[in-house]
Amino acid sequence: KGFPGFTRLSDVVVRVMGMNPGPMTLQGTNTYLVGNGKKRILIDSGEGSERYIPNLLKAMEETKCSGLDMVILTHYHHDHIGGLPSILDKFGEDVPIYKLGGLQVADDDAELKMMEEIEGKKTEEANPKVNCKVECKKVTDKMVFKTEGATLEVLTTPGHSPDHVSLVLKEEKAIFSGDCVLGTGTTVVSDLEAYMHSLQRLLGLDAKVLYPGHGPVVKNPKERITYYINHRNKREAQILKVLEKAIAALTTHTHTTHNTHTHREAQILKVLEKAIAALTSLEIVKAVYTDTPVKLYAAAERNVIQHLLKLQAERRVACDGGGGQQSSSSGGISSNEAGKWTLVETAKL
Repeated sequence: KGFPGFTRLSDVVVRVMGMNPGPMTLQGTNTYLVGNGKKRILIDSGEGSERYIPNLLKAMEETKCSGLDMVILTHYHHDHIGGLPSILDKFGEDVPIYKLGGLQVADDDAELKMMEEIEGKKTEEANPKVNCKVECKKVTDKMVFKTEGATLEVLTTPGHSPDHVSLVLKEEKAIFSGDCVLGTGTTVVSDLEAYMHSLQRLLGLDAKVLYPGHGPVVKNPKERITYYINHRNKREAQILKVLEKAIAALTTHTHTTHNTHTHREAQILKVLEKAIAALTSLEIVKAVYTDTPVKLYAAAERNVIQHLLKLQAERRVACDGGGGQQSSSSGGISSNEAGKWTLVETAKL
């Protein structure tokens, strides 16, 4: 269900929709006017829809806001920075833009790739190419921004993207969570280990409300963040179980063959059997995502690979070959090109 163009969520928070609904953006990107003075802070800028500025101006007029103190960007993804050119054109290039790191649309924007696969859009159609003629001011962890009626503190929360930040609204004990935690569903992850640390950091704040980058307001933050953590842990357990089953198949095969062969033959068979216990990331997807349509396998595979890379860093799995990250011409990951994954105990056979 769609949201109104803008909604007053509290005395100091107005949600202004990016006017870009879709499978990846849900009702659209949530941008936020924060404060209660004539000038306010804008969090994120949408993806550059031509309907965004008229919607923002209407929201400002009806909430008695005449200008912007600054724009703070949660991360570099196209649906959060794409509206900057039109914002600066309307309000002037002297409006300060704050962001962790430089401003660019990177080649590894996983959301853009998934949008291509799921929505059939070409990257150049979805990507506003906001590469940086805009100079961003530096953002650091624990940095504080103030506007009339509101105080925001920066929290670096990488994982969804390497440059992701969340913002704590001190007056409400609320968090603008960007794409780290959404109002509906789960999010795309670029670094699972970092992401899990970010979730724990948000959980420790004991916030009263989350204002996410997409989806509805989250009024039970602790429950929502805990769900995210449990969801990732459950998926990890499923992946490990699939690899354990592959080991079980190897063990069964070993017991029924080795006793009837010479020592040299048994050594050769052991090498071959290691391959039986190893799976490509796509094979793991097919075993874990049993109810997922084939057209979504590429998106599911990216999630699986993030889990595998985390487990590899923890020395719980090993990869023989390409690391499972080679892209095929279709935008997915080819099981012919990708490496094969196995539990570390099997890799040591």
